Amino acid sequence: MIQDAEQRSPEANLRKKLNAYIIRSGNATWTKPFQNLRASCETDLLSRLPIHQVTKWIGNSTAVALRHYAMVSDADIAAAAAEPAFTARCISAAQISKPGEIEAKLAETKTAQKTH
Repeated sequence: MIQDAEQRSPEANLRKKLNAYIIRSGNATWTKPFQNLRASCETDLLSRLPIHQVTKWIGNSTAVALRHYAMVSDADIAAAAAEPAFTARCISAAQISKPGEIEAKLAETKTAQKTH
């Protein structure tokens, strides 16, 4: 049975306990540790399982999972960068400032690939 906050034992506050363990270990604490752990868990699951299975288990919708929990890891970036076909087509969003520039850059890339 869930009790009112006034009736709960101070020992029952899991966030405070977790932060105490983190500080004791010499690491920095997080603002929202359980939300961060949930996000990391869901991201890890999404990298290994189909999204419909992950969302069923975690208990959110596909839209919520993609908007809030699907993160790109450093390993994902390294794997993508290691593929020459991907990096040849990859265009930095910072380089594109006007509508239509994506298509122009893609056309440039295709032309450059044909001439080599």
